[in-house]
Amino acid sequence: MEQHNGHKLAGALFYSQEFPLFVNRAEETFDLRYHFHDFVEITYVAEGRGFHHVGEDTVEARQGDLFIVPEGVSHVFRPGSSDRKQRMMVYNAVIGQGLWEMLSPLFAPERGIWNSIFSQGQEEESGGRPESGSTGGSAIANPASPPAPRDWIIIRNHGESLNSLFQELHYEFNSREQGRRAVLLSCAIRLLVLIDRCMKRNGQWEVREADLSGVMDYIRLHYREPLTLAGLAARCGLSERHFFRLFKRRTGQTFSQYVQSVRMEAACKLLRETDISIIEVTEAAGYRDTDSFYRVFKLWTGCTPGEYRKQRD
Repeated sequence: MEQHNGHKLAGALFYSQEFPLFVNRAEETFDLRYHFHDFVEITYVAEGRGFHHVGEDTVEARQGDLFIVPEGVSHVFRPGSSDRKQRMMVYNAVIGQGLWEMLSPLFAPERGIWNSIFSQGQEEESGGRPESGSTGGSAIANPASPPAPRDWIIIRNHGESLNSLFQELHYEFNSREQGRRAVLLSCAIRLLVLIDRCMKRNGQWEVREADLSGVMDYIRLHYREPLTLAGLAARCGLSERHFFRLFKRRTGQTFSQYVQSVRMEAACKLLRETDISIIEVTEAAGYRDTDSFYRVFKLWTGCTPGEYRKQRD
């Protein structure tokens, strides 16, 4: 069985400490094994589709998707088919901690997203012979287990802006024109800003343990509608199990418990501040029948909706 910890990819294989950035365009194959690394890898699917295997999770990766894999997260990309006519092409931007240290003052004070993605300390880098694959190299000399991983991020189908930016990054990285490093720094800044904005817009959710606020906002806006764990997991591009685990760690509640708490808060507010009927409160709080509403409400508050309403007088 393939080891999910895999092999370590060391940043020294790809970039110098003076300028810790590497960019390539590569065809994904079945050759590369699970690996983890001491840098942040940002992968953009430029053509085709396949799968991103992250630990025990498998997520579909299709054209237009962007993945951010922090230090220590074991993963590998695979094409969707062995048919060469259905290849999967990706851009990889490998960013070392040193580059973030150069850029981080530009993101102050709102840099919490990137501070949590980039490692606060670097492990000793080890060398090795490169092999073909996602990032073009593998440091197989160090098979040690990775540090405790943080969770990865996916942004679905953002459009042409990311594709154009990765094309520019790739061109400048391989050019020898004057001012190459300055242009690469500019592109790196634009990439981080663009990703930051994507994650803060509706429908573009960060899926790290540290911040599922986009999902919470969605629930609070749509609690009157039928909401399922499977539906929201799919919107995030996650397996149900991975979404459940992140959600529970983030909120301390299961998905159903959280939705129920939002609906109960809404019902209590309506009972306190309006005179609409209990049936109308039931519907406005997202429940389909009064029996289940009464049952949940009494478990939640210790009294019936009618008794709760009387307490305001």
